[in-house]
Amino acid sequence: MIQPISYHQNPETQALTSIKQNLHDPLGALTGWDPTTPLAPCDWRGVFCTNNRVAELRLPRLQLRGQLSDQFASLTSLRKISLRSNFFNGTLPHSLAKCTLLRAVFLQYNSFSGNLPPEISNLTNLQVLNIAQNRFSGEIPRSLPVSLKYLDLSSNTFSGSIPPSVSDLAQLQLINLSYNQFSGSIPASFGQLQGLEYLWLDYNVLEGTLPSAIANCSSLVHFSANGNSLGGLIPAAIGELPKLQVVSLSENKFVGAVPTSMFCNVSVYPPSLRIVQLGFNGFSGVVGPDSGDCFSVLQVLDLQENHIRGVFPLWLTRVVTLKLLDVSRNLFSGVVPAEIGNLSRLEELKMAGNGFREVVPVEIQQCRSLQVLDLHGNDLNLTGLETLDLGGNGLNGSLPDEVMGLNNLTTLDLSGNGFSGEIPATIGNLNRVMFLNLSGNGFSGKIPSSFGNLLRLSTLDLSRQNLSGELPSELAGLPNLQVIALQENMLSGDVHEGFSSLSGLRYLNLSSNGFSGLIPPELGNCSNLETLELQSNSLTANIPGDLSRLLHLKVLDLGRNNLSGEIPNEISKCSSLSSLSLYSNHLSGSIPESLSNLSNLTSLDLSAKQLEWADSCQSCTNLWPDNPRLCGKPSPRNCAAIEGGNRRKKVDSVDCCGSGEKKRSPARPSSNGSGGRGSTDNGGPKLVMFNNKITLAETIEAARQFDEENVLSRTRYGLVFKACYTDGMVLSVRRLPDGSLDENMFRKEAEFLSKDEDIVKWVKKQLQKGQITELLEPGLLELDPESSEWEEFLLGVKVGLLCTAPDPLDRPTMPDIVFMLEGCRVGPDIPSSADPTSQPSPA
Repeated sequence: MIQPISYHQNPETQALTSIKQNLHDPLGALTGWDPTTPLAPCDWRGVFCTNNRVAELRLPRLQLRGQLSDQFASLTSLRKISLRSNFFNGTLPHSLAKCTLLRAVFLQYNSFSGNLPPEISNLTNLQVLNIAQNRFSGEIPRSLPVSLKYLDLSSNTFSGSIPPSVSDLAQLQLINLSYNQFSGSIPASFGQLQGLEYLWLDYNVLEGTLPSAIANCSSLVHFSANGNSLGGLIPAAIGELPKLQVVSLSENKFVGAVPTSMFCNVSVYPPSLRIVQLGFNGFSGVVGPDSGDCFSVLQVLDLQENHIRGVFPLWLTRVVTLKLLDVSRNLFSGVVPAEIGNLSRLEELKMAGNGFREVVPVEIQQCRSLQVLDLHGNDLNLTGLETLDLGGNGLNGSLPDEVMGLNNLTTLDLSGNGFSGEIPATIGNLNRVMFLNLSGNGFSGKIPSSFGNLLRLSTLDLSRQNLSGELPSELAGLPNLQVIALQENMLSGDVHEGFSSLSGLRYLNLSSNGFSGLIPPELGNCSNLETLELQSNSLTANIPGDLSRLLHLKVLDLGRNNLSGEIPNEISKCSSLSSLSLYSNHLSGSIPESLSNLSNLTSLDLSAKQLEWADSCQSCTNLWPDNPRLCGKPSPRNCAAIEGGNRRKKVDSVDCCGSGEKKRSPARPSSNGSGGRGSTDNGGPKLVMFNNKITLAETIEAARQFDEENVLSRTRYGLVFKACYTDGMVLSVRRLPDGSLDENMFRKEAEFLSKDEDIVKWVKKQLQKGQITELLEPGLLELDPESSEWEEFLLGVKVGLLCTAPDPLDRPTMPDIVFMLEGCRVGPDIPSSADPTSQPSPA
């Protein structure tokens, strides 16, 4: 009789196989858990061995579902288990308590339920226990592992009192019991925990007073007990702790006066307290320093929704480090002191719902970092306010009528918000305003004719809206106007010839609208005009020669219109001109040779995207392709040849190796981020490779038209894009900006493209060997080398390398770092270095 051949599984393999059999594995992460593999179970995914014994089990974020089998007793060498962020359910197996060598247990973000087994105290080597965000319930065991350093039981439904025996865990550094149903009082014995740094008890049903013994926790950094029913006084000694940075006790029942130690340093140690949150209590006052001086590094002070009465404490205006101050809905009275202007770093000031009266002090404008100012619900008289700057906040809705009643305003900046609807006609009541910026909102409808009442107005910025209709003629009657910015709207009709009466006009931008008709020759009377931008409209006929009288004109952009005829020779009289853009029109005739007399001219654009030139041209500068009837110097086209029908060639791609000195090609505005380019000495964009020959068209397609989503990094030598070719090849493509780049620098930049990747590969290799683990945060050691988290970590390494570039100019900015890590823009209107149209408002 033939007996079947069998093999003997070691107990650890059997235990892990049993665990696998109980689980639903939708991703197939445990498919490789095969007892027949040569080194089973040490060669299985998520299993890490020491001396051929299972030492770690790491299976985070794999969508595993089911209950853990009670087979852990066989894993006697287990030192770490991480099953976080899965869908495990059921109770915690009692056999886990037999893994007496365990040092770290990470089970957070699952659906475990039931009680925490009392046998957990047998794990005498356990240092980290994290079971947050589960469904555990009942009381926590009276005895816990004495070696614990980090205890996180938050976001469960534990109940009962906090056992005083927790204070026997002398090595504890972190206790997080937040978001449970613990009741009773905070044990005074917590004061014995000299190494405790973080004590979080938020949102339980704790009551009683705050034990003064907490002040014995000399290492405490962050103490938070929001959302309980604690009452009585706050012991002053807690604020004197030498390392304390955060005290958060909002939403309780504390009464009496807030002690000085919560605001000012009263100890022999350097000040450390940065954040104090005491809102939604019953405090009736604050105790200031005896001397009137307040030494502090406080940044956030939240006292909202209390019963604090009296005048605003002047000593608080000496805490110059404050960034957020909220005293809303108290019983303060008197005036807002002028000394509030001392708080120059203040970003948010909330004083709503008090009894402040009289006027807002003008000194508040010294708070130049202020972004949020909330004074509603007081008896303040704002009619004397001269400056109101609320730009860049999240304000929305229609413009408040109250703002239209601030008759003394000279500056009103509401830009970059979400206001909508029509601009109210009552804006004409602001007859003292000189600076008005409503740009970057969502206003629609017509520009009200009541703007004609703003006779002192010097700067008007209504750009980037949905305004429509014709320009009111009243704008041309504002004698002090110097800046008119109306670009990126839906305005239509003619460009007013009445603008010629604005002798002080320096900046006029009507671009990206629907204006039609002629460019009024009368604009030549605006003798102080420095910038005239009329691009992207539907203007017709000739360029008026009268513009040559604008001797101070520096920027003239008439691109993307329907202009025809010749470029007037007189334009060369604009001796200050530095940028001239006439691209995408229907101009014809000779290019005036007199343009060469414009000594300040650095940008000349008579082009568009299509690249064309004459066959005979060997050094085209590629400035004129979309005005195909232009000819003569400095164009490569010979006028006679053009008239004779000389054949032109369209360049689809240029294959080349090496590098050469580039001639400068002027950047022209583009409506998207993919229109920039660099020109080479033969007139076309040069795609530089050391070996491979690939076409420009292939590269544009591989980089998705150089879309922002394909940006890998940004440096002063251009953007680096990820290019995925149809044959599977993936390259980093650096798109050089206009300008010269010598050969040595070119090769250095090209080598730099691959240098970072080599370092990242080395880091990955060393991590897999465990060679540099001592340099990492403990949480990073949980990462599965085959998981998406691992790739995210390596991306962080790569971005970190960019931040260590020797030249500070090569290091990415913070928005670029966020862009690279998140893979998207950090905001809707973040300027891009690939988009030359992202210009700040002249206002």
